[in-house]
Amino acid sequence: MKYFSLMRYFLLLLVVWFYGMGISDFSDDAPHGIHFIRQTDGIAFIHHYLKSDDGFLSLGTLNLQSLAGKAACEFPLLYWVSAKSVDWLGQETSILRLLHGCFAIIGLWSLFGLSAFFVSSLFLRLMLIITTMTCTVFNFYAFNFLPDMAAWGMTLLGYFAWIRFFHLKGRRLLFLGALAFSLAGLFKITFLIHPAALLLAFAVVHFRWTLRTFFVVAVVTITVVLGWWAFVVYYNQLSGDTYFNTASKSIWDATADQRYRVFLAITKHWRNSYFPKYTWYGLGAMILVIIYSWKSIAKSLRLWWLFLLIFGVTYALFFWQQLEHHDYYFLNVLPWFLLVWILFFQALENARWKPWLRYSMLLLLCAFTISSCLKAKDKFHFRLNEVTEEERPIARLKELIQHNRDVFDGIKSEKVWVIGDKTKNGSLTLINAIGYTQPEQFNAAFLKKLIPLEITKVILLSDDIEAVRQLGFAGWKIVVKDSLNQTMLFTQR
Repeated sequence: MKYFSLMRYFLLLLVVWFYGMGISDFSDDAPHGIHFIRQTDGIAFIHHYLKSDDGFLSLGTLNLQSLAGKAACEFPLLYWVSAKSVDWLGQETSILRLLHGCFAIIGLWSLFGLSAFFVSSLFLRLMLIITTMTCTVFNFYAFNFLPDMAAWGMTLLGYFAWIRFFHLKGRRLLFLGALAFSLAGLFKITFLIHPAALLLAFAVVHFRWTLRTFFVVAVVTITVVLGWWAFVVYYNQLSGDTYFNTASKSIWDATADQRYRVFLAITKHWRNSYFPKYTWYGLGAMILVIIYSWKSIAKSLRLWWLFLLIFGVTYALFFWQQLEHHDYYFLNVLPWFLLVWILFFQALENARWKPWLRYSMLLLLCAFTISSCLKAKDKFHFRLNEVTEEERPIARLKELIQHNRDVFDGIKSEKVWVIGDKTKNGSLTLINAIGYTQPEQFNAAFLKKLIPLEITKVILLSDDIEAVRQLGFAGWKIVVKDSLNQTMLFTQR
């Protein structure tokens, strides 16, 4: 009951974060901003469920470049729940945002409970939660469409359950942790580095019983996760989908130029999205304090941190090329940075320092955390207002629809070819129709396939005179046109 009596402070922080950071301003918005392509893919999975009655394991998007649009990636539990909830709650964008937001809150709640095993001060535990909220990547993806946040939340829940199991020996906690880690791996297989690091750490400290207790659970967890991703590979091969990549892109397979570009992206561009400048200064100082007070920190906690560091570096090296364009990969190593705070707080509580030194460190901690919160809010709002290059054509299509709603009302039941869309599903999710998308360069060869493929509408989102000319010759006429935005809808004569 004592833990739940402290929850009011945690809940207050959540409310301040949700409204103070501005997350509430976009909680029901459609996909927007950085990684717009991957956001719309998530919505497309939901639309596929709504348009077909094939069942839970018949995954797909709206793009028919694969067989009947079938394609698989992460475990579709949240997409399926969203699809089933549309009639009850309304827009699927709000539902998926809410579900991922719930996983983010579960992760924060688990982190708050987890910290109690290593840090006694409520103030320091709350500072840990606030620090998480200074991470722009965390704030942006907390209520978003990417499954990485769900994997992050389940990872923290798995940590919390297994740490409680180590202390209380409750069998339910063991199974809860296994379930949480399994879900994290099903959403993103790379998150398996976390249970591996924790198990190795406690296997060293409690060698006899840890291996015996966890062996079966670990085998089952790994079998379930690997079984799912083996199914994904098989399913995509069977469907002819090559869009969803499940292979690693390691540093060893990269050219020297690629390695350097990724290094610049991490150190100059993404670094400011991970944590504000003053937080990085604080992290450096904390690590120095941790090294100085190494022996005063619990052995299991030290080993856990070190093993996670090793696995985190390995993960980064295996997916090095992906890091250039995917800042959300940082969510997988965010728990390691949060462990830095926990180690530092435990060192601060255990070290025999003079009171003035301890209080000085706390004041500095408060100062750079408050500063980081303000910076994180600015960066977060910058992201909300950012319009990516991939999103611009979809924005022009949206204006065309708004001025011609009567023409677009029945398009959801037709097959569409969208020219000028750089995404796989962006325009298709907007009009809620199945079809094909194509970047700016007009595909004359595909034009001959429109009739056999039963395509009834063509949308042009770019100023392509050649495309208009060839479509006209092939028997397509313009139904509506927006000369200002250079967008138009074609139908058969």
